[in-house]
Amino acid sequence: MVNVDTASMADGPAASQGLLSRLNRWLRGDSRPSLKIELTALDQLCPFHLLLDRQGRILRCGGSLKKLLGTSTIEGKLFTAVLEAWQSPDGEAATLPGATPAELSGQLLQLMQPAEPELELSGQMVMLQQEPVERWLLELHPALESLDELSSTSLTLQDLSLLDPLRTGMLGRLMEVSLRQELLGALQEQQRSELLE
Repeated sequence: MVNVDTASMADGPAASQGLLSRLNRWLRGDSRPSLKIELTALDQLCPFHLLLDRQGRILRCGGSLKKLLGTSTIEGKLFTAVLEAWQSPDGEAATLPGATPAELSGQLLQLMQPAEPELELSGQMVMLQQEPVERWLLELHPALESLDELSSTSLTLQDLSLLDPLRTGMLGRLMEVSLRQELLGALQEQQRSELLE
């Protein structure tokens, strides 16, 4: 179980009762292992995420997903309402199999951005925190296989997660292209100097 530090999102007296309950479990030795993740780190690790409450209201949206959605204010809206304009990869309107995060837990979700150019995102719903307040993470990943596909979207390499294999693979390919261009330039320069001699 991964716990997100949601001190700034605490829900009043219920949150303090949850804190006391967790403290009592810890004192008895019954506490579960957990990991705290700062929200800024969550943005770096999962730039295409939605952090949700148990009803599916958006508490936080990753910067890269917000960029794709083209809106700056989605907090407080239901995630199903925000993603309803998206399609499934087969071109049908996306029908999310459940309206609450718990109903989507463990299922593969595939969505297609409705605007041109098409961009497919796949991901899953994961419970981040059960107590004191239930929090869910909808983690999405863009299906990009080449630099051309990336450049046809509004995304850049910086929009991808630092740990994302897409980013590291593309950085490797960019270095390859750059080295190839440098080598070709050096060979052309050598040929010009040989012709002048």
